[in-house]
Amino acid sequence: MNAQEQEAKIRYQIANEQQDSDLIALKEELHGLIMDIEQYETTIKARKSALASAKKAQEVIEARYKEGLSTYMEVLDNTTELLDANLALLQAYYSKSLAYDRVEYLKGEL
Repeated sequence: MNAQEQEAKIRYQIANEQQDSDLIALKEELHGLIMDIEQYETTIKARKSALASAKKAQEVIEARYKEGLSTYMEVLDNTTELLDANLALLQAYYSKSLAYDRVEYLKGEL
């Protein structure tokens, strides 16, 4: 076997090892994304619950405000909590969507 054949054989082996390494990295990333998506599902459920609680609290505080039992500051504080809960839910949906898009990209579907 001459030097060129040996060099070609070595390059072939290196290319195969690199391909195997890339495949392992791809599988690890996909596994991580799947775990992230599952976590986002749990987060979304929690955020929906927090949003529902904030909406109920808003109804109570607004009713109390109309009766003169709450201050306008309490109404504003609750509105802030409601908006924060809504934003947190939207962020969870967005993160989940990004993870799905990345999975599709890695699978070659995007």
